[in-house]
Amino acid sequence: LPDLIKENTFREDLYYRLAVVPITIPPLRERQEDIPILTEHFVTRTALKHGVHPPKIERDVFKIFFDHPWMGNVRELENLVERMVVLSDGDSLSIDDVPGTVKNPISPDAKLWFPLPPEPINLEDLEREIIRASLERHEGNQSQTSKYLGITRSALIYRMQKYGLE
Repeated sequence: LPDLIKENTFREDLYYRLAVVPITIPPLRERQEDIPILTEHFVTRTALKHGVHPPKIERDVFKIFFDHPWMGNVRELENLVERMVVLSDGDSLSIDDVPGTVKNPISPDAKLWFPLPPEPINLEDLEREIIRASLERHEGNQSQTSKYLGITRSALIYRMQKYGLE
């Protein structure tokens, strides 16, 4: 906020009114001991909100949560837990309920599963070829292809029309 005051984008008088007792809260990734407590709280609150029985949380879920960077901080955890509770079909939240993006995040060090050609590539050509090959693999079944690609069926149909793949 002091930088915003210097840029005249935040009122200085408001800053001093708010800064009576400054509170610094470290990000969630630096407070891993809070993850189980917050998770339990969000599970209970979400269950009440949606009128379902609060599911138990299996240990494997916490192992994944401890490894996650939580760039969205506590709000990211809250949204993730709500998603898991709402979409869960059992009495417990297991590793199967954790979205793939959290279980297997794409790291900057991730290796490509195919070599990049030395000459420049066109991203749309690459997308078209991946969709074409996926449709071929699944014998034209759009539902299976969309699941395989991790997109909705309507998104697949849109891309098929865009690239003339019908």
